[in-house]
Amino acid sequence: MSAREYWKSRFDEYPQNDAEKLAAAMMAEYARDRTERLQVEQSARIRELEGALEQGVDAVSTWLQMDECDCPGEGHICGRPLRERQLEQMRETLNEKEQS
Repeated sequence: MSAREYWKSRFDEYPQNDAEKLAAAMMAEYARDRTERLQVEQSARIRELEGALEQGVDAVSTWLQMDECDCPGEGHICGRPLRERQLEQMRETLNEKEQS
């Protein structure tokens, strides 16, 4: 929707004079600027979260590689199977992001 069409939808008429035309143009410019700023902020946040996820993968991988489980019997009370599943889910999430 153009600024002119937006003006029509809000005020039920097209901009009539130079002041209204300028106001409509400024609304469009503000919307574009705000959208661009939000996209930059969102991209930075996504990169930050991806970095945290990669650190999580490294930390869980390191813990699992230590293989220092002292759980008695066949079951694990240390949470190892859960961490293995979580590690796989984190890796899948990172792979999906890389493919998109």
